[in-house]
Amino acid sequence: MTDHVVMLLSIGPVQDLIASARRCRDLWFGSWLLADAARTAAEHVASEASKHGAGSDGCDALVFPGATTREGLARERRVANRILARLPVDVDQAAHIARGAADAARDRLTQLAEAAFARPHQHLAKHLHRDAAMAQVADLLDIQWVIVAEGDAGYDTARRNADRLLAARKQTRVWDPPSWSAPVPKSSVDGLRESVLDEALYDAIAKGDIAAKDAYDAFRIHPSERLCGVALLKRLGRDDRADDPPGNDRFFSTSHLAALPTLVGAAKADGAAEAFDRFRDALASVYPDLADHAFDVVPRALPPFGRVDGQLLFESRLAELAEELEGEQSDEAPKLREARKAITGFRKALNLEPLAYYAVLLADGDRMGRAIDSLADFEKHRRLSRALADFATEARDIVESDAHHGSLVYSGGDDVLALLPLHGVLDCADRLREAFATHLAPLELGPETPTLSVGVAIGHHLTPLDATLAQARAAERLAKQERNSFALVVDKRSGSDIALSRRWDEPLPLTERLRRFAKAHRDRRSPERKRHVSTTERRFAEAHRRGELSDKAAFELMALEELAQPRSRHPGLAEIDGLDAVVAAEAERVLRGKALDEAFIAELRELGLTREPDVLGRELVVARLFADAFDRAHPTPAPDAEENAA
Repeated sequence: MTDHVVMLLSIGPVQDLIASARRCRDLWFGSWLLADAARTAAEHVASEASKHGAGSDGCDALVFPGATTREGLARERRVANRILARLPVDVDQAAHIARGAADAARDRLTQLAEAAFARPHQHLAKHLHRDAAMAQVADLLDIQWVIVAEGDAGYDTARRNADRLLAARKQTRVWDPPSWSAPVPKSSVDGLRESVLDEALYDAIAKGDIAAKDAYDAFRIHPSERLCGVALLKRLGRDDRADDPPGNDRFFSTSHLAALPTLVGAAKADGAAEAFDRFRDALASVYPDLADHAFDVVPRALPPFGRVDGQLLFESRLAELAEELEGEQSDEAPKLREARKAITGFRKALNLEPLAYYAVLLADGDRMGRAIDSLADFEKHRRLSRALADFATEARDIVESDAHHGSLVYSGGDDVLALLPLHGVLDCADRLREAFATHLAPLELGPETPTLSVGVAIGHHLTPLDATLAQARAAERLAKQERNSFALVVDKRSGSDIALSRRWDEPLPLTERLRRFAKAHRDRRSPERKRHVSTTERRFAEAHRRGELSDKAAFELMALEELAQPRSRHPGLAEIDGLDAVVAAEAERVLRGKALDEAFIAELRELGLTREPDVLGRELVVARLFADAFDRAHPTPAPDAEENAA
């Protein structure tokens, strides 16, 4: 019989803190806030455990998170919202520790909220209903915990019982009536809570008594945007544990992510620095305040463009920024026309044509519960936890590397949420899967070794962020259907969504097929090919590149699906022997027209994909997006003037 107990503590709500996001900053700070609350609770558990003999700093008692020292725990950037500990105390003492951990997490949230709500300028702070905002924040965290004594059964049985009890506990919550309800507009972000900004603020903005720029500086709001206390905390809160506090509130906008392939490619061009300097000076002369908010924004610099937000390449986003910061709402405003001229000049100088799409990546470990159950020993669980923590650290390096140019939102244990430009997302998904396998391999779990499923959503930069996040969750669910899979959902804003999903362990993974199809698209556009194509074909290719025409080969393949699997079987078709072989042969003919090499076509045949022409057609359509991104990020030299004139 042991004198230890197992404590399992859960901190939420995940959806309210992370998924309710209108802007990238909402997403980033909500994710950080949940992880910070969990880290604070874990620090309290470790501190109390150290008083009862669980090592000098108490981290020996922690299973999840997997920190080995208090200093390491304090540096953890992403702590999962479930804390598992084995404590050398009795049940009553453990209950006291759990209550203290919950109080510490709530106190931390209160501290952050008080600091955030104190930031608005004094003359605008009167428009914030601070008491209501603090009450909403105080009601936010949902913390549940259970404690099970090991007794004679031991650690593994106690942990399994704790899992079951916590699941039951979450189904028996007690809800108190809100203390902050009022007959005012709801938050624009999720519609759950009432706005804590006085309507007089918006009336004053509309009348011009308060400048839209001042309201934005104070509350980070659009003139028509209402925010509850939780949403306002996401806009105004800061990571006060960051090494570089002045920059910790920087983040990538969806428009910046869409523009990144273009910026990455343009950075390699001759004269890029000079063209950018002219653009910055021209825009600063028109909108000094806008320049301050747009040229030192993103968290990582891209020489020679520095920390510029790529949203400036989109005229529609410029108008929105001007409205937020300058109060101008007319498309014909003289200053806005001058700013547009500056953007047009910059784009022409470097041949900039930004993409409209970016990617949201969600990754999750498969069968983690079975892996945990297979490790009945406390120390083995700690090794698993440490491996997951190491993967989470490497996941940040992978996402934010110079090869992928992504922005990590969350990486805790086996979960990853990241925003990426299109030119980096396929390779990033591959690297994450490989890193996950590498970190778990030393545990020698055999058939119970978890794999990583990755879901990616490709969305338009102007689509509401919460809608693209929902698409990413749908892609992740699609990948989890078979597990160890990569799934992709594309929302092109016109027509139906395109969904693809295949297992990682196929001989030719989906990510590699998409890269090869993208290469085929690019080869058909290459300067070398343009020397030999007709004027008509060249015009078609240019229109295709602008998105005016769909890919012919893709739609030929999708049309073959009706022949292979007709909705209404024609009597004549039923009499044809070997129809599947005919369809496969025709699919191969279409693919050869895309300049695919015979070895690649043979691989597709071996996988049976030539008998699924609809799948190949959808892959070609999606690959065109990646081809566009690769073209911009890795531009090829244009043919000389003489060849263009030929």
